[in-house]
Amino acid sequence: MKNKGFTLIELLFAVGILLLAIAATSSIFFTGRRSAETYDAEFQVREYARIAMNRISGELRLSRPIMVRINNNIGWLLPELRNGAVVNFQIPVGAYNTSLNLTVDYDLRWGSADREGDFITYFINPGGELRRGIYTLPNAGGLVDQLVISNIANITFDRDILSQNLINIKVIAISGSANYTLDSNITLRNS
Repeated sequence: MKNKGFTLIELLFAVGILLLAIAATSSIFFTGRRSAETYDAEFQVREYARIAMNRISGELRLSRPIMVRINNNIGWLLPELRNGAVVNFQIPVGAYNTSLNLTVDYDLRWGSADREGDFITYFINPGGELRRGIYTLPNAGGLVDQLVISNIANITFDRDILSQNLINIKVIAISGSANYTLDSNITLRNS
């Protein structure tokens, strides 16, 4: 009579094949998981750059060329550079007031959205945070700033040599090993 069962060799061979199948499945799973995490990090870093760019460009478009100073420090009295890491500017007072009725003889006053004479600035602090500040004195006295978005490694503002109305903004955002660079040209208002 013959025994019906598996020999030790057959059993070891079956376990080996099973282990190979488990290893292949695990490898596929972990590779997919790593890909999803990489995609999420890249998506997040692009979102950081977009938020920064939209916030700066939205306000900067409201300004006039003579109301914008680019340099590497906060303050209106500093000499203007063609490119730098800080932008200081003024926008029309009441620019965000939707009930404001602008007539032909409306006298445009410059400052922040709320107060005449204020200056707006965007800069990055040492912790990689994009900050929006408002200050009242041309030497940046009374600066009050707030967080716009974190994870910004660098920002540069570059005024076009031929057209004072055109400013290029370059934002570099980082998160872990992912980074993303976003470039945009902003046209300032003429009057």
